[in-house]
Amino acid sequence: MADYAEINLQIVADRWPKVLNLFRQAPDLNDVSYSDGTPNPTLLIDGLHLTSACDRIAEAHVQGRLIPEDAVEATVYGLALGDLARVLLGRPQLQKLTVVLLNPSVALQALAHFPQHDWLSDPRLTLESCTGNPRLTYPFAVSPTSMRLAADAALPTRDALVLALAEGHCQDHWSERYTSLKENVLANRDLIRTDGDVASLFESNVGDHILVAGAGPTLDQMGPWIREHRLGKTLIAASTAVQSLWRHQIVPDVVLYIDAGSAHPLNEDQQTRFRDIPLVYAAEVNREALLQWPGPRLCAYLPRERYREVAADQARGVLWTSGTVVHSAVDLAVKMGAATVTLLGVDFAYPGGKSHAENAPNLNRSVTDGRQHSVIDGYGNRVLTAPNFIGYLRDLEAYIQSHGDVAFENTGRSAANIAGAPFRGEMSHG
Repeated sequence: MADYAEINLQIVADRWPKVLNLFRQAPDLNDVSYSDGTPNPTLLIDGLHLTSACDRIAEAHVQGRLIPEDAVEATVYGLALGDLARVLLGRPQLQKLTVVLLNPSVALQALAHFPQHDWLSDPRLTLESCTGNPRLTYPFAVSPTSMRLAADAALPTRDALVLALAEGHCQDHWSERYTSLKENVLANRDLIRTDGDVASLFESNVGDHILVAGAGPTLDQMGPWIREHRLGKTLIAASTAVQSLWRHQIVPDVVLYIDAGSAHPLNEDQQTRFRDIPLVYAAEVNREALLQWPGPRLCAYLPRERYREVAADQARGVLWTSGTVVHSAVDLAVKMGAATVTLLGVDFAYPGGKSHAENAPNLNRSVTDGRQHSVIDGYGNRVLTAPNFIGYLRDLEAYIQSHGDVAFENTGRSAANIAGAPFRGEMSHG
């Protein structure tokens, strides 16, 4: 096995000295091996093949299909073994190619073990380090394994890539559900007219401290803190968190449904205890679930096209979401006038491999299918997550950034760190 580091790094030094400095500072990798017992040699890093071991060039051509044949500029995220850059630079119409390094330590191994001088010397090429800016440059192609091996600093970029690549699938999924959800909205028209309006809660708690409970695993540790510190605060619970709070004999002040399938029916004792608790619900929630609620109901709309027809007939307050009830609960807290919003069990991750708090719907105590996805927790460590959680997390961070007049704070350090919502001393559990 030849050592190509000297010639490859000399090209980098001549063309991109800042990138060379990045390589010099890159930490060593602990688990790297050269794999040549297959049709194509490759690198095995942390148990992952950096490229196909059968036909690397064919794989690169497949990845390159994300970039139109007539593109004059393109971006590649992740160097891998250089095959994708090499294939794209084989297009004579391409005038500029930018390769963004997602992990300098991984890229350095590729430069050390494989010849790269041909494409590194191409005058159309620019080699860049990843700044962590989640704004992507289109059109782009990506090395899948490089995404999985992304350095901590590159995780926001990796998350943006995951979401962009999944966008078509998500659109197809919601297109399939659109008809049934719109039918639910229309079927609830009589309830929408007679039930209360979520807007009646807006500006009802100006300057207050509001707690928002999701059903993440860290909620299990928050029961004693909630009971001790709840006085003078309003507690809004996502539907998924109701039963988990009940384990601690905690009844929230407001419950929020945007998907009735994510809530357990209340038992006889709970029916009595929740008789005065308002349910805020999205108008697309299944009718039967709404009729089972023992207390007052307040209707809300979501900012979706399927609400256009009913909204023209009956105005109701609108709550924001990009797919999770926690978003709407946070938006409700802000629209109620909260000065401070404390997030409880808003984890966007699987701390300890657990999906939800105890008694939450769809609880899985041993999540094992999220190995390729992770976020940084409150201790600076990687914690397992899922692509939809990544999307929810980044959208909430953008929401927090756009509401600078509200102080957000987080709990549960073993879950995802949320930018703009720092952890607070004694309220940090994990």
